[in-house]
Amino acid sequence: LPIKYLTKYVGTGGTPKNQSSFAEVPEINWFTPGDFSGDLKIVDSSKYVTFSSVEDGDSKLYEGKSVLMIGIGATLGKVAISDRDFSCNQQINVLTCNKLINPEFLTFSLMSQLEQIKQLSNSSTIGIINQEKTKQISITVPSVEEQNKIIHFIMDNIEKFNTLINKAESAIQLMQERRTALISSAVTGKIDVRNWQHPNEAKTEFSA
Repeated sequence: LPIKYLTKYVGTGGTPKNQSSFAEVPEINWFTPGDFSGDLKIVDSSKYVTFSSVEDGDSKLYEGKSVLMIGIGATLGKVAISDRDFSCNQQINVLTCNKLINPEFLTFSLMSQLEQIKQLSNSSTIGIINQEKTKQISITVPSVEEQNKIIHFIMDNIEKFNTLINKAESAIQLMQERRTALISSAVTGKIDVRNWQHPNEAKTEFSA
């Protein structure tokens, strides 16, 4: 189904006109493409808007559990979910799901539809996908029960992959530290390498 049948709202963010709408302390997240990390959830923004700017209408407020999708530039199609109410700039399209689809399932589905998103954008210059084009994106929609099973499967495996990645990164860091320590010990004389031979040279000498 096209996304227009799976959402109760699709819109584009905006930038407040008044500089006073931006908060010096965390109030309401105002997301920009730079805040996307690649994770399923987007939690913190680099800039915030005030509650009063939302009340005045200078800042747009969007419903928590909505899906955010970057609609322009090099990171076109990048997606995430905000659990809390939020605001965002005009480079981001906001999709609020209806009862037919789980927000997490929509997010994972969009992650797999990057080629379709690029084709719908104006790729002749800089890729742009506005809210009307966003509504045209088609995805497969199983029952909500099956969606939830798929989400659990994906999340379980992502957790396993993240664990493996963390172990690999720790091993790489440990090997780098050992390499640095070895080099330091060799050049400062803590290790006597005067009689060291390359293993291949040692084998040749022994054979002779």
